[in-house]
Amino acid sequence: MTSTWQTAIYTAQDMYSEPIICALYAFMSGQATPETIWPDWKNPADGGTYAKLYLNSATLRHEDYQEYMEWVDSYTGMDNSNYEYNGTEYPNDHSGPY
Repeated sequence: MTSTWQTAIYTAQDMYSEPIICALYAFMSGQATPETIWPDWKNPADGGTYAKLYLNSATLRHEDYQEYMEWVDSYTGMDNSNYEYNGTEYPNDHSGPY
């Protein structure tokens, strides 16, 4: 390998930008409040007053970052990368943050 880049902890912007922008729009338009946004993401174990957005971060190696980027496209329904996706699952199964 000719690079010093070996591994990185990475959170794809697609994973957090859409829910944050949509929440801000809902707050500003009066459609939601911090107490009512994302009811499925409230953790009853800690009182469940506010939703928590846990970000999916992954440890990437030079050998697998392209597949991770394609998985992000698959997970979010966006098409931002041009890499091959082989079906690898990364931690997060759409079931909520806790």
